[in-house]
Amino acid sequence: MKEAVFSIKGMTCSACSSGIERSLKRKKGIKIIEVNLVSENARVEYDENLISLDSIFAQILKMGYTPNTQKEKKINFIEKWDDAFLTPKRRVILSLFLSVVILYLSMFGMFSEALSAENLLGIKLSSSLQLVITLLVMHLGRKFYIRGFGALVYSSPNMDSLVALGSGAAFLYSLFIYIKLMFDGVASALYFESVCVIISLILLGKYLEQYAKTKSLEQLNLVLNFYQKTTLRQDSQGVFQEVLLKDVYKGDILKILPGGTIPVDGIIQDGGGNIDESMISGESLPVYKTVGDSVLAGTIILDQGCIVKVEKDSQHSTIAEVLKLVRKAQDTKAPIARFADVISGYFVPFVIVVAICTMVFWWVYKQDFSFALKMFINILVVSCPCALGLATPMAILIASTQGIKNSLLFKDSKILENAHKVDMIIFDKTGTLTEGKLEVCKVEIFDPQMEVVKLLEIARSLEERSEHPIAKAIIQYTDNLQVKAKEASEIKNTAGMGIEGVIDGICYKMGNKEFFKEKIDISGYTSVVVGSVEDGKEKVLGILFLEDKVRANAKKVIDILKSMNFRIMILSGDDEKVVQNVAQKLGIDMYFGNLKPHEKYNKIEDLKASGMKVMMVGDGLNDAPALALADVSLAMGGGNDLSKERADIVVLNNNIYGVVNAIRLSAKTFLNIKQNLFWAFFYNIIAISIACGLLYHWNIMFDPMIAAFAMCMSSLSVIFNAQRLRAFKFIK
Repeated sequence: MKEAVFSIKGMTCSACSSGIERSLKRKKGIKIIEVNLVSENARVEYDENLISLDSIFAQILKMGYTPNTQKEKKINFIEKWDDAFLTPKRRVILSLFLSVVILYLSMFGMFSEALSAENLLGIKLSSSLQLVITLLVMHLGRKFYIRGFGALVYSSPNMDSLVALGSGAAFLYSLFIYIKLMFDGVASALYFESVCVIISLILLGKYLEQYAKTKSLEQLNLVLNFYQKTTLRQDSQGVFQEVLLKDVYKGDILKILPGGTIPVDGIIQDGGGNIDESMISGESLPVYKTVGDSVLAGTIILDQGCIVKVEKDSQHSTIAEVLKLVRKAQDTKAPIARFADVISGYFVPFVIVVAICTMVFWWVYKQDFSFALKMFINILVVSCPCALGLATPMAILIASTQGIKNSLLFKDSKILENAHKVDMIIFDKTGTLTEGKLEVCKVEIFDPQMEVVKLLEIARSLEERSEHPIAKAIIQYTDNLQVKAKEASEIKNTAGMGIEGVIDGICYKMGNKEFFKEKIDISGYTSVVVGSVEDGKEKVLGILFLEDKVRANAKKVIDILKSMNFRIMILSGDDEKVVQNVAQKLGIDMYFGNLKPHEKYNKIEDLKASGMKVMMVGDGLNDAPALALADVSLAMGGGNDLSKERADIVVLNNNIYGVVNAIRLSAKTFLNIKQNLFWAFFYNIIAISIACGLLYHWNIMFDPMIAAFAMCMSSLSVIFNAQRLRAFKFIK
């Protein structure tokens, strides 16, 4: 099996994307095909022994769409010049100008008979000019006909098919009347102006729609395309030369000038300064970094230059991983989008059948083919599968873009739709509700002859060379109090228990309470017992209590989640008493400690078996099994190892408010999608009903030109409603 991701140009509505999917699914060897209307991307998994990528491209081309094949498409000089000169904007302007001209030629006589085109030019010349202008406008919108009729041939009719059939029928009928006029001199109503206005308005609508989509997609390009940039790399002579960033590899030495963007992940070798990390972390305040500190691609050194050793090249840097994951999320389809695609697949054939039946009915009922044809055109033109297709992907695009701008990465559009639907939110303790860094919080003396400074001196001396987190916390604490270490000898470690050694001829030991014979009652804290051993007798001198500080805003986050009616639980591998202490501080009633990874997994499995939907919030490392099992998983941090994360959502700036923001954004996005879909369905039900003539006896009817305008507005209304997600307020 192979996977390919490529773009497809020329899609205008969800019937286009779903039509391509249906057509390719019928091909033997294709396992998965997903086509995204907004991003214009397709992802296909196929068996290369049964079908080739070229065959897939060929099928898409036959349907009237353009995949980004590696081979350059051969086009004739006229088509090449036409596409180069007639940009989308120029097509719209020219077609609107021609439509104004033809409206004068065909309808100005209604206002002033003396200045009418028929009076000034004669009816035959005026009609001939209308035909020429119509042909020009149809040429400007020729892709509607190419794609529309192409989709009909492959039994996948789309919006272009409706436009092509409606305007094409109006043109053929008008052409027939025009020929009769030329030969018989018999004048009847022409619909050339309807053809022009329909095409012009739809070109305008599609241009505005594409503009809005493009602006939204541009937000995903968080940084400029690194592969086209240059940087200063040190050569073998020690001289910095300008090279393309794509030629930079791990181990290279780069020079970053003041105010420059750091193009790759690396470690500062020389220099340093204040670095703006808002691109990655969302934090507005700069962070000062110096020699030995790591820096990430996409961040900016503000005031000084630095020399950086490359740790990851541009294709594997943190920002590149973020962009890959965001684009992957855009190319996946949310469940509600699949529902809309299914509806769209039946919608266009249904509209064509309704249009034909309506035309036959009114032709028989009124004995007026011209009126019946007008009803046929109205139904085809006013119907709009575009709004259905845009409802979900536009909302998902804007929401995920706003999320990444605020350090919230959704890896799948399904998660963005469903994150707010969970019942239970489970937190790991360490590094999630707490800061993940132990600190000495108090010192308790047991021996009256022992002083606090002396006890800390013993502890510092024994832990001086240890890399254990507890040792680091003790060293940091004694550093702050300016307590110096003494030389310790005969150091002996007992795994899982503690350490002992000789200082000034006396044997001291420190470790957990099980390391000592004396029974010591300690609860609620991580603790280190310090004692001495003289003449074979063990004596407890004192205890150092440590705690992993609760995050500053953790209590506020828990209170907000409770107010949103979520149930909260802590699952931790830490001591039960320590977990209880944290739970009490945060007001959490359900908690479990001393859990191994598989026990966390079993707890979540039991909750899911009881019918609950579970979100797991962890650090993404030791919680991997639990994160993988949960319905929704969220990892704090993870900015340096995104490709290995198991989580569905990553809070890049490690801010615990990200949990609340993820749920709120999901709920807001789902509401926006439902609003879009409601409007799309509501519009089509009302518009098609009026176009069929249900309100004919009340003299409420559509004109083809009004129908075209209404169709454009339906798509734009969905796009503009989705834009409201840009105003979403993130809690910081």
